[in-house]
Amino acid sequence: MAKRGSETGRSKRGRGANEAPSTGVDPADEGFIKVRVACDPEYAEMFGCTAERLWAEPTGRKGVYRIDNIPTYTEAVRYNDLVRVVAKADPPGVHDLAKIVEYSGHVTFLVIVVKRDRTMDPEKDPAIAPLWKAWRKIDKLGFGCSYSGDNSHGVYVLAIDAPPGADLAVIAEILNAGEAAEHWAWAGGARREGDPG
Repeated sequence: MAKRGSETGRSKRGRGANEAPSTGVDPADEGFIKVRVACDPEYAEMFGCTAERLWAEPTGRKGVYRIDNIPTYTEAVRYNDLVRVVAKADPPGVHDLAKIVEYSGHVTFLVIVVKRDRTMDPEKDPAIAPLWKAWRKIDKLGFGCSYSGDNSHGVYVLAIDAPPGADLAVIAEILNAGEAAEHWAWAGGARREGDPG
């Protein structure tokens, strides 16, 4: 199962949440829905967001869906969590998160880079180059991590998903080195109470 990128970004393995799958099929035609999740208060203040919309796929259980994005602005829900939703009329087709039914064990690291250029080209913005170098290190660890990004708030936000079994301390060590060099700030990276493993 390929992850879909955040609504404004791209996943390492997938596409932006508003893009159709490579098959050309609209995710909504596959039964996927958009789930609106409130942004964490500190992210809401920092980025001016109130909610994030994530793709979720049906599980075959009434009202229960599996999150198919890497959330960027909330630590409450994570990739692959099973969630119960409530349909809302405004906007049509969007559902609100009611509760997490089953925790996936995935962990999200949020990396924030202040950048000068609107592109993600390290040649145009040297602030981005250390981030991609760090990502390659994390990817080479072989934990199966992936990412989604958003560059719509004057900073670049990279949400890194670590699946169950990933060594979170090793990932944190790589991110700490970049933070110590003042390339970025980062948050998250902790298991939730209720996560398996």
